[in-house]
Amino acid sequence: MCLVIEADGGNREAAIEDLNFSMGDQWPVEIQMQRQLDRRPCLTINKTDTFVRSVVNNMRQQRPRIKVHPVGDGADQQTAEVIEGLIRHIEVSSNAELAYDTAADYQVRMGTGYVRIVSRYVDERSFDQELYIDRIRNPFSVYFDPSSTSPDGLDAKWVLITDKISKEEFKRRYPNAKLDDFRSDGAGDGRASWSEREEIEIAEFFRVEEVPEKLFKLSDGRSVFASETEARKVGDFHQR
Repeated sequence: MCLVIEADGGNREAAIEDLNFSMGDQWPVEIQMQRQLDRRPCLTINKTDTFVRSVVNNMRQQRPRIKVHPVGDGADQQTAEVIEGLIRHIEVSSNAELAYDTAADYQVRMGTGYVRIVSRYVDERSFDQELYIDRIRNPFSVYFDPSSTSPDGLDAKWVLITDKISKEEFKRRYPNAKLDDFRSDGAGDGRASWSEREEIEIAEFFRVEEVPEKLFKLSDGRSVFASETEARKVGDFHQR
């Protein structure tokens, strides 16, 4: 946690500055303080917000869509259309437009916005789960692997997402959980004074686990992993 806060601290401070500027906080601090002492107004004609709304509204009118293309491994157009239909169902049932619009607004204002995909049980009597696309209200609550260099974070090995819930909700969700002294000190992810008394901060940690595998080349040209079949049952192969 300390590593990502230190590595990404400069970007977070710059993002907060950009966000505040787009909201109308455009006076230098020293000049603003001097004018307050002199009881002089700080007039702001916020043209930036107009430009931001122009871009965001255009994105709302032409939202990017997930398109499925059949490529290789026996894929066909009919299967691709079925998968695309399932994705459309997920977007409609989870109100994905709200998640997209929120991420787009932050993306334009400060350079970064996030959405997330979660799974929930169909109902309390079912073991089946469905996928949903949720919005992330505060992009500063997301802490990415600082070693990631891909613009979309595809090469990230881990990510941490924080959230704040009431103490009653925490006890209901995690009745056997033990409270620990955890605080996210990343810029933009702080808590108000009332929140310190009424809320609990929780964190989700996701990481990529790499497991070594042996790959076998069969005499018929097929390639299989050792986990997919027992090597002693394979007649003619050579190991790569």
